[in-house]
Amino acid sequence: DPQRDWLPIAPAAHHLSGGVVTDLWGATALPGLWAVGEVACTGVHGANRLASNSLLEGMVFGARLAESILDGGDGPSATGVMRAVMHDGLAGSIEGALRPPGVAVDGRLANEQRIDVQRIDVQKERDRLQRTMIEGAGVVRSAGSLAGAADAIVEVGEMLQSAGDPLHQRDHGELANLVAAAQALLVAATLRTETRGAHARSDFPAPDVRWRRRIVHSGDRVAVLTGSAAAGPDAS
Repeated sequence: DPQRDWLPIAPAAHHLSGGVVTDLWGATALPGLWAVGEVACTGVHGANRLASNSLLEGMVFGARLAESILDGGDGPSATGVMRAVMHDGLAGSIEGALRPPGVAVDGRLANEQRIDVQRIDVQKERDRLQRTMIEGAGVVRSAGSLAGAADAIVEVGEMLQSAGDPLHQRDHGELANLVAAAQALLVAATLRTETRGAHARSDFPAPDVRWRRRIVHSGDRVAVLTGSAAAGPDAS
């Protein structure tokens, strides 16, 4: 009750600025997969990822996406951010070893050890992941905090692997998705040794013009895009 109680106030930010790379028609690198709005990275607003921009992008690219599908489109064109991805072919990509190990997409185990699924408290592990990311990769990050968060996320991922669950259960699948997103964020935030937008590094407090480029994840590869098509300074 605002007449009697204190209003809760907490810091908030978009910790992950970027999204799924698309062309200017909403097509992604995967044939048949399209993305618009806040989930997409079109390049038309650079790092200015405000909610109002995403709403406008949804209105514009939602219509363009529908037009492209009706015209028979089934893959990306070399436009927008996709131009750099298609032209560079993610050349100079960084080995996937930088990425903490996570859960296999098909749910298979890397070893024969299994733990009774009933012993895995998925909600507890999910809370642990979320708390770890807030503390280690929240509003202000550093190399130390990011490394500590990565260690914890590895443990959560290994816990899911050891459970041997096929990941068709919704709660297990959602946690696996969160682990993958956390891994991508941690790798990008570790590589980006500067402060830019919502990405604040206490050990690198100033922006660096050399980092006016995008970091793109593709499978186990992590690429830093170069060239004019990649100049929009998304945080990751």
